[in-house]
Amino acid sequence: MNMQDKIAAFLPSFQDGFILPEDVAQAIIDALPDMVPDLVWGTTSYGNPECYIANGVYRINNATNGGYSVVFKRGVIRKDDGTSNWVFMEDAKAAANTHNRAQIMAAFGVTL
Repeated sequence: MNMQDKIAAFLPSFQDGFILPEDVAQAIIDALPDMVPDLVWGTTSYGNPECYIANGVYRINNATNGGYSVVFKRGVIRKDDGTSNWVFMEDAKAAANTHNRAQIMAAFGVTL
């Protein structure tokens, strides 16, 4: 499915033969986060996952108190509750993907 098809799937149905421009704009904004591809992970020389993107690098490290921490631009990504470690590697990768999507959407002025 190409991007045009993905956006078309989110468009509201015709009402009285037309779609309001505001509805089209909102449908496109709503569709954009799901169009950001997941990060593609490589590994550091220490065997930890890392992913280079245009404006930085994501790294997943073993947390000192167990689990994994996600680092982006020398800062630790934190959960809503302020903690910064994930028990499972896949959860840490998902947190990095969520952070990356939010960064990209922020560039468009959209807050997730």
